[in-house]
Amino acid sequence: LHPVVSKLPNGLTLIVQPEQVSGTVSVFGHIRNRSETETPPGKDGVALLAGPMLGFGTEHPDRIASVKAVEAIGANEGAGTDFSLETLSQNLDRGMELLADHELHPALLEAALDAIKPQIAQSVAARNKSPGYIVHRSMVSALYPPSDPSLRESTGESVAALTLDDVRAYYKKVFRPDLTTIVVIGDITPEKARAEVEKYFGAWTAEGPKPDTDLPPEPDNHGASVAVPDA
Repeated sequence: LHPVVSKLPNGLTLIVQPEQVSGTVSVFGHIRNRSETETPPGKDGVALLAGPMLGFGTEHPDRIASVKAVEAIGANEGAGTDFSLETLSQNLDRGMELLADHELHPALLEAALDAIKPQIAQSVAARNKSPGYIVHRSMVSALYPPSDPSLRESTGESVAALTLDDVRAYYKKVFRPDLTTIVVIGDITPEKARAEVEKYFGAWTAEGPKPDTDLPPEPDNHGASVAVPDA
């Protein structure tokens, strides 16, 4: 492999690997993130809401119109901290337009929050009572000191208390080009791939300093044991 690696002026990293095995192009993006360090105090669980809410369309076309636009070009597309597009080469420009609109301009509607928040709150509450989760919490509690971000815990109550402003603030903090890498693979030249990415992601900007996405170093832990009931 001989990928072409470059960086856009807004800090976005682009990796292009031309392949001629088919007339398709695949785009895979990742935003470096860590909910443990990027979630504000008292807002535990906001990352669990932000991801699903991106599935409810963009600021301009509604959810159904967005889906129909992707289906019209026979593509697969998805947004989030991991986002992707798979399309025929001749439909790449339209696909990139739809992907960027979904990734950079999600609707983040109150109706979407009202639809998913009760489900996620109930799921988190049930998870926290499960033996498997209790075992996991016991393990990390033995490994890490009390102040470690890894010990942050979302609960049904913390999720239920979140607001639309909390989700929008989290999106604004986490989704930024200087923490993003886009990989383009397929029937395309590096020059064309960069032109497409710059066209639709080049105006994306970040506000404020980069959030901390690294966990702190850990001291040596001591031995411990725990008995977890499984009813």
